[in-house]
Amino acid sequence: MQIALNFLQSQEYANRNTSNSEYIEDLYNGILRRGAELAGYQSWLTALNGGIYTRQTMLTAFVNSTEFQVRVQQVIDAGCLF
Repeated sequence: MQIALNFLQSQEYANRNTSNSEYIEDLYNGILRRGAELAGYQSWLTALNGGIYTRQTMLTAFVNSTEFQVRVQQVIDAGCLF
């Protein structure tokens, strides 16, 4: 997660001046490696816009999600260690 956090908090990423919508799309694509489904996307956007989540806590939620953890375990099981 630290690598993802470093990237999302980098000056290069900040220079992109992403909207909350774009940030959520980046999390789906970068962390979950897929596009967002409409209901999930809208739920995350409402939570981010409403202050329920910050960008950092949202990143943590994506990284701690079952979907991401299963993906990581599949990579490990395939013999790819990081």
